[in-house]
Amino acid sequence: HVDKHLAYVNLVDQILPISRRWAQEYYQLPGAYYPHSAYPTTMNVMPYPVPTWGWEICETPWTVQSLWWHYRYTHDVEFLQTRAITPIRAAVQFLVAYMQRPDAYWDDTYHIYPTVSPELYGLTPGLTKNHDCLVDLTLTKFVFQAYLEALSLVENIAGDRELATAVQHILDAYPTYPTAPTAHGPVLVSVPTEDPSVVYNVPSSTTTIFPGEEHGLHSPPDQYALALRTLQQQRNE
Repeated sequence: HVDKHLAYVNLVDQILPISRRWAQEYYQLPGAYYPHSAYPTTMNVMPYPVPTWGWEICETPWTVQSLWWHYRYTHDVEFLQTRAITPIRAAVQFLVAYMQRPDAYWDDTYHIYPTVSPELYGLTPGLTKNHDCLVDLTLTKFVFQAYLEALSLVENIAGDRELATAVQHILDAYPTYPTAPTAHGPVLVSVPTEDPSVVYNVPSSTTTIFPGEEHGLHSPPDQYALALRTLQQQRNE
């Protein structure tokens, strides 16, 4: 039902200006940081401007993910050019700048820090569970790759080549996904240092399967086994 998705696309357009302003004023970074909540009325301030939900970095790539899905389903290049690429580009600009901050670069790897795992932990002492959440890494990688593919299909603008180079540089030095040992082998977890038996409110540990689409029947045997163990291990309320 592609037409039903257009209402959501309109919402993304509606909140793009306030998302750009929040990225610039709060984070002092380019691009757009999309909000946790939005309402069907004129909004003059970020609807949820505070930790903890306001710090979930995954919200930004998640907001624009279905715009790429829309293109993949329809192969409508005009939609990609006129409706999708601008919000996707804005999300990528923010994510690149966020990961390139000196505070987020250590061990020769770019990290997503600080952030908050959805529905779990909030802000932890020393921010020990506030970096490289699986959902952040998965959806950011998804949108990075979508952006790079989109550039071969749409008219590029000034800065796209530089931004694409930065995206590829980050992907080449991307953090590893957090895992934890179990009696059956390692499993993916929602955040580094997590107990693999934790009960989730949302299925955070399986985001590489859905909506990330990174792991599945197409995966090499070792990655398929890791995803399957994770699916069998996870517990959700």
